[in-house]
Amino acid sequence: MVGGMKLRRSVPLLLTALTAGVAGFSAGRMFPVAAETPGPGKEAKAVPLAARESGRTTNEPAAGKGLARAMSPQSARVLARLEEMLPVNDSQWLMMQEMGQWLAECPSDVLGFLELSPRRDELLHRAASIWGERDARGISEWLAAAGDFEGRDAIVSGMAEQVARDDGDAAIAWIASIKDPQQKLIAAQGAGYSFYRHSDEATREAFQKMGLPDSAFDSIVDEGVRGRYQAYQSRNAQNLASVHQAARAAGAEFAPQSAAELLEGLSKGISGAGQFSGSLFKVDTTNWTAREIEDTLKLLEVSDGKVKYKPEQPKAP
Repeated sequence: MVGGMKLRRSVPLLLTALTAGVAGFSAGRMFPVAAETPGPGKEAKAVPLAARESGRTTNEPAAGKGLARAMSPQSARVLARLEEMLPVNDSQWLMMQEMGQWLAECPSDVLGFLELSPRRDELLHRAASIWGERDARGISEWLAAAGDFEGRDAIVSGMAEQVARDDGDAAIAWIASIKDPQQKLIAAQGAGYSFYRHSDEATREAFQKMGLPDSAFDSIVDEGVRGRYQAYQSRNAQNLASVHQAARAAGAEFAPQSAAELLEGLSKGISGAGQFSGSLFKVDTTNWTAREIEDTLKLLEVSDGKVKYKPEQPKAP
């Protein structure tokens, strides 16, 4: 029984559906793995949080017994909603949103549920990312109080990117606490953008404080940080060009002579004319860094008051 309900046969199908299409990870740990009894000179391995709370000393899933033992009525309702999504095409995004909320509300139940999955860390990472996006402080406080447990590193790596957006130092400290080398790299890649958007130097310094070697910079940045950064700057440049075009179409008398003048004008806002006199054409650049401004303006060609987006051409090998 799970929260007064029979454990449904579709639990394996739920785990399969949740992991379908998951990409970008290469080191999901396999289960079950018996907890090792420490010998002389050895440290005891961490036991899953759900197991600790119930007095279990191994992380063996025992064919769902842990699920039946620990699951709350609230979690049973989540499983029922997830089960309803199974027949729906392209429902994985919605299922992961549900998982993120479930992790925020009943973390121990989620850890117990995912003991059955060989791709536990990938699912915990994604669910934690969703929780962190909604409530970075909440997940940070829960992790700080929870101590060590199996799956902790995956949760930290999932929420690190969200924390880095507002508090780079806190993100660095969390990533530095990750013991699993693969999860540390995943976390650094996710959080790395928040430092890279300032400078290479800020990124290198952050990686060093996370406990990564100097050689990690190129591999992590090349793996996805730089491409993501360039995509954002392309979007910003196109946005400036399109908003300027819309303002001119609305009768605005704004003919910038440089990309810098364009940025200044649209940051303050340009009013339309005639029937559009009440319209304000503006681009919010409040949080743009100096590096982002410089790289965005490089993608614009401004001449005689006309603005054209000019994509950066790939460099010759």
